[in-house]
Amino acid sequence: MRVTLEALLEPRSAASSRRRRPMPAVDALPAVSARGRRLTIRMTTAADTPQLVELIAGLSERSRQLRFLGPIPSVDLIRREAARVAERSPQHGLALIVTASVAGQEVAVALGELAVDLAVPNVGEIALLVGDPYQREGIGRMLTSILIELATLRGIDTLRATLWAENYGSRRLLRSLGLAYRAEIHGGEMMITARLDA
Repeated sequence: MRVTLEALLEPRSAASSRRRRPMPAVDALPAVSARGRRLTIRMTTAADTPQLVELIAGLSERSRQLRFLGPIPSVDLIRREAARVAERSPQHGLALIVTASVAGQEVAVALGELAVDLAVPNVGEIALLVGDPYQREGIGRMLTSILIELATLRGIDTLRATLWAENYGSRRLLRSLGLAYRAEIHGGEMMITARLDA
């Protein structure tokens, strides 16, 4: 099954949304950030690993803390994380990379992940990462909206995310999307659970 990202953003009936399907392949979507920067959103491939290494390595210490709940202390760990994302098996979810053209080269500026546990196939976990120079441009909201639609196509009815409790930006994002969610805080970490069929 192949769909365009534009089609994912169109309304669909609740009945068709709840059908269980394999994770679809996704065409690239041109997009524009809130500041007018031209972007492309597409699925990651193994060839994206070097770009993802640069994206993660270029994050500020605070952005790494908010995304990974702690520092990534070595280049080797950054490479392994980038490869894990870029080479994810479709059975276990997908990752979307957001790129921009900088000095004529495609550069990764953001990443969104939807992970699926095969033992609990109706539950997915999402994670976002936006490079510091591209934050507050609506990119996280775009990625989250697309990931929610893809989760619905997969038959996922519950989404989870783990955040630092002080990650107010992500909490505002969830509220702005109108998602009803439950939050539990333990040791400074917040586990968010949202029902997609609520």
